[in-house]
Amino acid sequence: MDKLISEMENYYLPRYCKKYMLQGIKNPIKEVVGLSDTFELSLRIQNIMDDYHTRNPEADAIKLKNKFYETVKEEFDPVIFPHSPFFFEMGTRPADNVGAVKHPLNAAGWMHRNRNYMIEETAHGEKLKARHEIGIDFVYGMVDIDHYGIGYTKVIEKGIDGIINEARSHLKECETQKETDYLESIIKSLETIIAISRKFAQKAEALLRNTEDEQSRIFLSMIARTAGHIPMKPASTFYEGLASMLFIREVIMSIDGIAISAMGHPDRLLIDLYRKDIKEGRLTRYEAFDLISRWLAYTDIKFNVKENNWPETDSAIILGGCDADGDMIFNELTELFIEAYARYDFISPKINFRYSKRTDSKLLNILSQQVVKGKNIYAFFNDDCLIEANVKCNKDVEDCWLYIAGGCQEPIIEGKEHSAGAYWYINLLKVFELAFLYKGDNELFNSLEIVLDRLDTKTSFEDFYTTVMGNLRKVLVQGAELRKKAGCFWPDVNPVPAFSSTIDGCIEHKKDITSGGGKYNPGGICFVGYGSFVDSLYAIKKACFDQQIITTEKLRGILNSNWDKNENLRHRFINISKYGAGCKEADLFASRVASDISGCCRDLENERGGYFYPNFFAYYHFTDMGLMTKASPDGRKKGEELSQGVSPSRINTEIDITSIINTIGEIDFTDFPGNAVVDIKLPAGKITPDAVTSCLRVFAIKGGPTIQFNCVNVEDLRKAQVHPEKYQNIIVRLNGLSARFVCLTKIVQEEVINRTLFR
Repeated sequence: MDKLISEMENYYLPRYCKKYMLQGIKNPIKEVVGLSDTFELSLRIQNIMDDYHTRNPEADAIKLKNKFYETVKEEFDPVIFPHSPFFFEMGTRPADNVGAVKHPLNAAGWMHRNRNYMIEETAHGEKLKARHEIGIDFVYGMVDIDHYGIGYTKVIEKGIDGIINEARSHLKECETQKETDYLESIIKSLETIIAISRKFAQKAEALLRNTEDEQSRIFLSMIARTAGHIPMKPASTFYEGLASMLFIREVIMSIDGIAISAMGHPDRLLIDLYRKDIKEGRLTRYEAFDLISRWLAYTDIKFNVKENNWPETDSAIILGGCDADGDMIFNELTELFIEAYARYDFISPKINFRYSKRTDSKLLNILSQQVVKGKNIYAFFNDDCLIEANVKCNKDVEDCWLYIAGGCQEPIIEGKEHSAGAYWYINLLKVFELAFLYKGDNELFNSLEIVLDRLDTKTSFEDFYTTVMGNLRKVLVQGAELRKKAGCFWPDVNPVPAFSSTIDGCIEHKKDITSGGGKYNPGGICFVGYGSFVDSLYAIKKACFDQQIITTEKLRGILNSNWDKNENLRHRFINISKYGAGCKEADLFASRVASDISGCCRDLENERGGYFYPNFFAYYHFTDMGLMTKASPDGRKKGEELSQGVSPSRINTEIDITSIINTIGEIDFTDFPGNAVVDIKLPAGKITPDAVTSCLRVFAIKGGPTIQFNCVNVEDLRKAQVHPEKYQNIIVRLNGLSARFVCLTKIVQEEVINRTLFR
């Protein structure tokens, strides 16, 4: 492994572009000596595309994509690491780029960068930007270019040849030239993938002739034998299965210009191949462990997690859960993957565990021991909640059994959909603020072209509350309509035939995933600051209406002044019962709010013919959006962070795990198919594995969606800020990703330190 790590570092670190951005270099191609040479292939491909487009200005998106496939196939030169048995690196994008198209050195981003004006320069795009600038929304490129998940089952079981045959069989059914052109583009994309794989085989054979290192010869021989028929044919061994999954992900990202965050469900997909190899003597447990470790190793290196202050790798695997028959998964591969993460201290790919009330206690105990040791890299998805939530969206239960995780924690029904679950973020408190702290005659409203009903004149809390939810509905309706209209241009900007070929429905419907060709076509709305929102509404209920401590009109003025000269009143508001703190009335109110938020999302159609699903997966926008949000009735001051996911607000200084789990139990999270996440900070050295296991058990029984832990010693975190060289191995969970604490900026370190410590 040491030699492999060295090989990858020597290749990837010069291609790690984030460091140039951190240094304030706006155009790394021109400003960094030698960088143009490093990315010569990517630039050459883009120049060829520029020339073709100049000569063919009327070429539509499919013709341009076909030309890109052809160009990549002819121009790229495989990169092989002699101490890895896997083949995947095409050298057409920076190391720290997972296919997301915006980076100027990502060749596959050519389509997006040259055609995205179709979306951004529309009136819909401008209005979305205005909402973003005000702080209502956080907008990622108008449409979701990230968080995709390949149909790995289809690739492994049918092979690329089988998918090509499927596309050809549907060609005779085409009724329009557009349908014919699309299926032919799918075939061209898959033939490109085959040609790319064969180039890897040829490169490995060439390297073999000049390689004397015994280990390298073994791995190069494996590549030379395998790349000639995988992933064209179905995988027949455990090694072929791993190779197929890694290769297809990396190549489709490099030719379709999207970020394929989901790396699949290996302990479900590959267990039969593993057991067959073991039985027939082709593989030992140690050899399987070594393969898994080398399969995982490259992600941390590509993204330089040793130094990266925000190691977002957009790479995630799922383990556990259930199989195609609904039977629980806890097998030899599950254990091997856990061991690999523990042995090599991998942070990425992000590791997400599916579990339920039925999960084997042995597995939970193994994972709990890792948590207590400070392996703060796990998120735990409760199948009992998330499967039911997706079934309620009219999805087949057999499909829902096979969900995987996207870039962080958004569920994706593998091989059936692109969930688009984490690209539209709504600031709940900002929607409240715009109607409560402003009077409606502000230029903010003119730029929004939306009329919100005022809140400061309401005489009863029911009227107040109904108006809040009515305003939220207005904001959501407008946002969904803008995204629907803007997103309709996405097939003309960057269709993704190679990716779509792996998703059920696209070939049959003769439609790209961007056009709604998948079996399911959901979108996502991520609600940020749920706990802060609940606490603020509940505080108004108690202080302004039930107890009549202050009028809403006076409170409006005080909040606009950021509680200035009203610190005693602020503390009275802080002391009003909070979400998650054990107050039954507050918990029931939180349940009502969640149900009504979900209700506000019903019938909001997206650009692909599906509907937007609500979720409380907030990434790190609870800090970004907090900076743009004024003081709120929960006692929070202007600019302070909002609550995270469905965790309590940090104004809650005294709270225990039992209280928050009981609160979670009052809420029907099956109304949130896009997931909801509870972050729990535990005191290292004062919590046992049995306690963590019990927490997981009760969380599942109560119907919680997803939970993740930070088991840390706050004193050690403080010491690490002063003497980082002594605390290099502290890993902390930020939200949907983990990082080395000493690499984080001081601001983020303080945010982690100041999180509520649960008792």
